[in-house]
Amino acid sequence: FLAQMAELKDFGAVQKIGVCNMPLSDLESMISSGLQIDRFQRPLSLLWTRELKETQDFCLAHHIEFVVYSPMGMGLLSGKYRQSTDTHCKIHKDSFTTGRHKS
Repeated sequence: FLAQMAELKDFGAVQKIGVCNMPLSDLESMISSGLQIDRFQRPLSLLWTRELKETQDFCLAHHIEFVVYSPMGMGLLSGKYRQSTDTHCKIHKDSFTTGRHKS
């Protein structure tokens, strides 16, 4: 798919190619295979900082725009969710067991 997008970009039908929500190792593989990625997007908050420095450095070195979203951790950092019963999302219920999100 990305190879076809690169062809469209070369043709002038697409201005930029972007990817999101993948490990840095996948982005590195794409670049090393010759694909030119213009923008990389991923979540970033106090909860999600994994590979932040490495990602910033890689994107800077390869002239890739680094765009982030969800600075409030999908609402977990907003103060709305004080205990596991405040959310119906099973993924986040375990986040409350360590006490990290209590006021």
